Amino acid sequence: SDVFVVQDEIIRHIVDALAIQPSTSEQQRLARLPTTDLEAYDYYLRAEQAARTGFRLQLGEALLLYEKATALDPTFAEAFAADARTATVVMRSNYDDVLPGPIARKRAYEHASRALEMDREAPLPFSVLAVLQVVDGRHEEALTSAERAVALGPSDAEAHAALSLVLTFSSRHADAIAAIERAMRLNPSLPTSDRI
Repeated sequence: SDVFVVQDEIIRHIVDALAIQPSTSEQQRLARLPTTDLEAYDYYLRAEQAARTGFRLQLGEALLLYEKATALDPTFAEAFAADARTATVVMRSNYDDVLPGPIARKRAYEHASRALEMDREAPLPFSVLAVLQVVDGRHEEALTSAERAVALGPSDAEAHAALSLVLTFSSRHADAIAAIERAMRLNPSLPTSDRI
C-alpha cells in the first residue's frame, strides 16, 4: 500500500535532480493516483518495463499486460495511453506478427481517444495522436496535437520527441533538433522509438 508514497518520493528526487519546475497540470497529475487497483498498477508497471525495451516480443507482452491492467480498472487512463503508444510503435516498426499494422493503428487511435475521455490534461495521448496524424499525412492536426502535448507536459520527454517528429515532417528541421535535444535533456534514456 506504500507503493504510491515511494513513487512520489522518487518522482520528487527526479524533479529535483533535473532541476525542472513541473507545470500546474503536471503537479496535479503527480498528486493523483493513477489507479487504486494495485494489481492493475502492477500489470501497468510490468507492461511499461516490457514496452520500453522496444523489442518485438516484449512489445507483444506489454500489450497483453496493458489489457490486463485496463480490464481490472477500466478508468486507468495512463494504461490506455501507454497501450496506444505501444501499439503505435508496433505499427511504425511493421511488427505485423505482434499486431497487424491496421489493427495496431486502430487500437492506438481508440486507446488514445479513450485515455483523453478520462483525462483531457494528459500529454501522452496527444503525443500518440501527433505521431499517428503525421503518419497519416495530417500535418496540421499533428502539429496541434504535439503542441498540446508539450503545453500539458513541458517536462515530458515523449511530448518533445513527438513534437520533434512532427516538425521533421513539416520541414522545420532546426525546431525539430531543438525539440529532440530538449527531450534528451529530460530523459537521456529516451527509447530509440522516440528518437526519430
